Amino acid sequence: GQDSIAKAEAALIRAERVLAQLLMLARIDAAAARRALPATDLAAIARSTTADAIPEANRFGHDLGYEGADTLIARADPILCAELLTNLVDNAIRYAGPQATITVRALATPEGPVLEVEDDGPGLPPDALPRLLARQDLRADAVQGTHGLGLAVVGEIARLFGARLESSAEQGKSGHVIRCRFPDPGRDPGAA
Repeated sequence: GQDSIAKAEAALIRAERVLAQLLMLARIDAAAARRALPATDLAAIARSTTADAIPEANRFGHDLGYEGADTLIARADPILCAELLTNLVDNAIRYAGPQATITVRALATPEGPVLEVEDDGPGLPPDALPRLLARQDLRADAVQGTHGLGLAVVGEIARLFGARLESSAEQGKSGHVIRCRFPDPGRDPGAA
């Protein structure tokens, strides 16, 4: 109905905005692009991304929430950062299994700021992340479709920020965390 048409249009508008941003940054040399990235509050982006995804999470019967810092500054493009996190949250919602608990976190660590999405679903084999990042998304799912541009784009955005993606599943436990580690903004003058 009208609702799904509106949703498709919103997804298209977002995809166009993200692509425009990626293309703009692709024209700049990577090192220069990194220096030009603004100081961005990852915690604010994580909170709003989590809030936006709650209706979709509820539809799948998941419990989605945010925990972590009130403010967390990293050098990142806010539009692309929101897209990166939206993709990771979207992925967790779709693939965590029934009635999962999904937690989005923004954390200050000694190595620098971290965004992570954890779910208590079946998790992924440890070698899966590099393979997934090369593909469009976790399991091409014709029925569910994907709103985001997939993990391949997440990998590209992280690389642009000089961030590292890590995936971990705890041995013998269900659950899975995808973590995006940003470089420490403190090395740059002018960043809080």
